[in-house]
Amino acid sequence: MLKTIIYTIIISVALTIGIIGIIATAQKPSVSAYAPILSFQDAVSSSVSISTTTATSVLSGLNANRIYLQLSNDGSSTVYCGAGNSTSSIAVNKGWRLATGEHLTLDNGKYTGQIFCIGVGTSTLSVIEK
Repeated sequence: MLKTIIYTIIISVALTIGIIGIIATAQKPSVSAYAPILSFQDAVSSSVSISTTTATSVLSGLNANRIYLQLSNDGSSTVYCGAGNSTSSIAVNKGWRLATGEHLTLDNGKYTGQIFCIGVGTSTLSVIEK
């Protein structure tokens, strides 16, 4: 009788482990399902010089398909960036502040408009847009 109970327990555990293994294997996500999110093959990179006298258009047009934007301050001066319809809306000490080596990432796809920047001194921005 004890032998039968032990065999029943062993078989039950083995079946449970087997079923859990099948479920875990069936729910494993494939890497290819995330390929569109991770792909930057069609991203556009550029470098923009920023001056101290007037705001510079970093992204001059609207991009309704934009899902990612990164601005990196590769220059030696602090840069201020902002969204708007004209260069007059951007000034030093207004907007996103990017010190040397800092970057701004917009990756939610919600802002598709223009970006303007102005520098405390002459600087360079690296831009990646997808």
